Amino acid sequence: MHYEFLLEVLKKCHKLQIHTAIETEAYAKQEEFLEIMKYINFAFIDVKNMDREKHKEGTGVYNDLVLSNIRALVKAGWKGRLILRQPTIAGYNDSVENAHKLIEFMNENGLYEINLLKFHRLGLTKWEQLGKEYEYSNHGDMTEEKMELLQGIYLDNNIACYIGDDTPF
Repeated sequence: MHYEFLLEVLKKCHKLQIHTAIETEAYAKQEEFLEIMKYINFAFIDVKNMDREKHKEGTGVYNDLVLSNIRALVKAGWKGRLILRQPTIAGYNDSVENAHKLIEFMNENGLYEINLLKFHRLGLTKWEQLGKEYEYSNHGDMTEEKMELLQGIYLDNNIACYIGDDTPF
């Protein structure tokens, strides 16, 4: 996040009573993250993988700061609407075990909405044109069946689960 600029824009929006939304990994200094969130009405926060090591393999960083920031946001009594989001990638974070760990985290923090984004390789060509290696080229596309299975797990645990752009905002 470009903290100073973002904070200034959000404060102006707040003053003008303009609703604000953010899509973030919450991988930011906690103090700055919480200050930004004071001016946010709706948030999607990505949780790529509940397994610390797998999160690092897939993103280059551990998930500790992301999870800590979410916990701190809840503890601070944030009043906005939060939907956790997971870009769901075959063989990386599509396991039943990962879903149950995320459900446990959500229950511990009073969170009841998740958005699963179906991984696809549409960006592969763009990466190749840029002369870069696409880290996820070996992962297959997510199937509808697997997405529905994961959605069922969340729904069975009283977690509202949206797939793709089928979200309330």
